[in-house]
Amino acid sequence: MNQLRQWRVLNIRPQNVKDPLFNQYQFFDPYDLLQVKYEMLRHVHIDGWGITKATSAFGCSRPTFYKINSLFREQGLTGLLPLKTGPKAAYKLIPEVITFIQDRRSIKELTWKEIVAEVEKQFFPMHVSTAQRVLREKK
Repeated sequence: MNQLRQWRVLNIRPQNVKDPLFNQYQFFDPYDLLQVKYEMLRHVHIDGWGITKATSAFGCSRPTFYKINSLFREQGLTGLLPLKTGPKAAYKLIPEVITFIQDRRSIKELTWKEIVAEVEKQFFPMHVSTAQRVLREKK
């Protein structure tokens, strides 16, 4: 189970998988989200199950089925893997933003929240801790 968690394919609701195969054979693991998704799609496309029957047997919603099905058609088996969470790409603060933060911080009356609000108006959304870290790293 630790490996499934590490690979981000641990099904957190294995009790919702009601398909008989997952109860009869040890090969079928209701904790393996990749296998659960694949078997649900296989039942619909190969065995001729209806979508409602399949989603009920595998404990997911119809919209989730359609999303899984679409990703599988576009990307194959890798489309069944969970998407990475968090930022999609690293970004660096351009010198202009850093200078802007430094200039605003020199005005003693401004709070960090006010500085970040100004950054958001001029450039892009930013968290207060990011602005604070910029100044710490520049010292």
